[in-house]
Amino acid sequence: MKKEIIKNYLPQIIIASIIVLGLGVILLLGNQKRSDPMLEFNRLPINVISIAEKIGLDIEKFKTDLLSEEVTNRVQEDKDLGNKLMNNRGSTPSFFINEQAFIGQNSKTLQELVEALKKEVNRLLAENPDGKVNVIEFFDFNCIHCKNVNQFVDEMIEEFKDNENVQISKKVYPFLSSSSTSYAKAYIAAQNQEKGLEFTRELFSRL
Repeated sequence: MKKEIIKNYLPQIIIASIIVLGLGVILLLGNQKRSDPMLEFNRLPINVISIAEKIGLDIEKFKTDLLSEEVTNRVQEDKDLGNKLMNNRGSTPSFFINEQAFIGQNSKTLQELVEALKKEVNRLLAENPDGKVNVIEFFDFNCIHCKNVNQFVDEMIEEFKDNENVQISKKVYPFLSSSSTSYAKAYIAAQNQEKGLEFTRELFSRL
């Protein structure tokens, strides 16, 4: 009789066991996340802490900034500006001069694109030597084209660094995966120690 009862209720018993097991896993992961606030970053394919150490950041400040609301808000502010300028049709890398999209239609390579960008900046300076030129690049760390163009953008930043009328900004636009947002936070945290460019070069070299 008992065997028949067990046989009749076996499917329900199995389902109940699976549900209990699933709930246990969820609770375990939730407790792990609460006990380890760095879990988001420890799970990344690339160790951002090792990058921070290599480029000489204050590691305790870096970790504190990673978890801060200020860094989270700045990532969102960059993305919100990107959505505004791109009319919510986000793509990376995207370049803007004085909030106007720069396409570089005749450019066949990323290097040619940046060369065309520099020419346009110089043209604007020649037309109005006292005018301000604001260049923005939106990028995602998981974007292969962003990785490939990074060297040329860095060279452009170096070329114009002494020109007070030219401001070149690299802004995060994480949209390709969840890790894009985590990497973006790490970039902003490195920026807080004035080593955003160094962090970007090192992270791209490992991706």
